Amino acid sequence: MKQTYLLLLSMLITSTFNAQVMLEEDINPGVDNSNPANLTIYEGELYLTANNGFTGSELFRFTTANGAELVEEVNADGNASVSNFVVFNNTLFFTANGDNRTGIDLFSFDGVSVNLIELYPDQFSGLFNPLVAYDNIYYVGFDSNFTPNRLISYNGTTGGEVLGSGVESVIGGNFIDFDGGLLLYMESDNIDVGAELYFYNIDSGEFSLIKDIDQGTGGSSISEFTKLDNEVYFEAESDLWKTDGTENGTVIVQTVIDAGVTNVREFYEWNNELYFEGDNGNGDQLWKYNPTTDALTQLSFISGDNENHDPSDYVIYDGFLYYSAEDGNDNESHLWRTDGTSVEQLNDFFISVSELGVFDDRIFFRAEEEGVTGNELYSLDPNTLSIQNLNSLSELKIYPNPTSDSVRFTKDLNGSKYSLFNLSGQLVAEGVIQNNSVDVSSFKGTLLLSVNNREQQKTFKIISN
Repeated sequence: MKQTYLLLLSMLITSTFNAQVMLEEDINPGVDNSNPANLTIYEGELYLTANNGFTGSELFRFTTANGAELVEEVNADGNASVSNFVVFNNTLFFTANGDNRTGIDLFSFDGVSVNLIELYPDQFSGLFNPLVAYDNIYYVGFDSNFTPNRLISYNGTTGGEVLGSGVESVIGGNFIDFDGGLLLYMESDNIDVGAELYFYNIDSGEFSLIKDIDQGTGGSSISEFTKLDNEVYFEAESDLWKTDGTENGTVIVQTVIDAGVTNVREFYEWNNELYFEGDNGNGDQLWKYNPTTDALTQLSFISGDNENHDPSDYVIYDGFLYYSAEDGNDNESHLWRTDGTSVEQLNDFFISVSELGVFDDRIFFRAEEEGVTGNELYSLDPNTLSIQNLNSLSELKIYPNPTSDSVRFTKDLNGSKYSLFNLSGQLVAEGVIQNNSVDVSSFKGTLLLSVNNREQQKTFKIISN
């Protein structure tokens, strides 16, 4: 039976953990930033880009024995801007601006030496978003000498611009492999259609329009291609869409529309469900969508001085989805995780959390200890997680429930903030708890009451009659 909308009606607990976070390497010592990024495992070691204060963004290797080491200074005279890591044919490939070059090139690293690969003789102005598919690496590249954003392929030996049927421009580098070809957001030489959803046939080398979502010459602003349940989900004009590769099979996800959730972004597939950021009028929260049951679930209920959760940078480890997000106190990004049912904030001390990766049975990420380090390489050992919070809300209960008047709390919450939602996820009331109770007499039916004592958040289902 179709389920049009599903909120998490069971009790939700958002806990702040004092998790053991470790500074793995202060690559650029002091409060300056090394900005570690592109965390990628190759040959059992962790590779990343960083700036140690003497170089620009260069190729580094991290091992538990030796810490972070500069592999090679790709550009000794400037910023190499190393980026776009991908492992292909037992080799690590990346893009960079090398010595005595005027643009971006493709480079390879075999564990011993770094080598330049000249895909385009005059270098690219940009080369980004690598995708390994069909025994090739596909990129989007552009240069002032040709129309921006062309589709580039490399098979490990040779490469260059793919042959098409006209003038194609891949917008924003958004593409994904699907059904023997590539789905792309692009413009063609069809003057009657703007930037839309296209298919590139690997065998024929032809591009074909799948659907003109924003009919006419306007573009549909597609992004976030993610494969799920034999279809591809994507964002178009801020809404959630899916496609099976055909025009009729390219449709908006009505369940999400019916729930009023838009501004979707930051997609991630886990356990055959789609996790994403969306806003139903109460800030950017974490949601999940199950295509099998057509069920939509709101996982986070962040409110307070900051109402946006803004989840991103997901990684999976040991039954949890770890990610970066904001809490209700400020708009700094912290470390969180979810088991698909509830969300947990693992630490509120370190800020600017991003670039998550799994290595050596730990969660590695970029973060800053304000006033102590800049953006540096940190790690979390999930085995050290323990709740150390004297003001824990885990034992908090409410009464009476159902009620026709107000609900009271079994612990003193005076001064704490509360938010009241209806079953559509809409905020209907908020304020500060007084007399250790919340008046719900103005509302009838099933409600969600979220309380926040600035250290933890807990949400209850209540019935007002």
